[in-house]
Amino acid sequence: MKIQAATRLRAANDLSEVIQDLKGFDGKHLGHALMHLNMLHGVVSLSYSIAFRRTTPLQAWKEYQASVIQANGLLETLAAKYKDQFKVKLKLALKPSVDDDEYSTSESSFDGVVSFRA
Repeated sequence: MKIQAATRLRAANDLSEVIQDLKGFDGKHLGHALMHLNMLHGVVSLSYSIAFRRTTPLQAWKEYQASVIQANGLLETLAAKYKDQFKVKLKLALKPSVDDDEYSTSESSFDGVVSFRA
């Protein structure tokens, strides 16, 4: 039990630089993308979501493309900065395909996240 606690504490300390870096983005808007910092079970992540409804995904992409590209760029930059120090997972929003371009009244979103684990 003491070993697990010490391991968690060391992991938290190892991620302290990442946490400080990501705190500057928590709650900030990059265009329409609102950035969220999450810390759970030794994983620190920064994510965004741009929700849309009553349109097609391609129409939404045209409207929000600049924000998605800006937010994706930030996540890619952070992943590259820490990839040699931590386990990094990166998921970026992508432009929808023509096959997925059906009008919908339900809510959809463009999402991205970068996660760090010691």
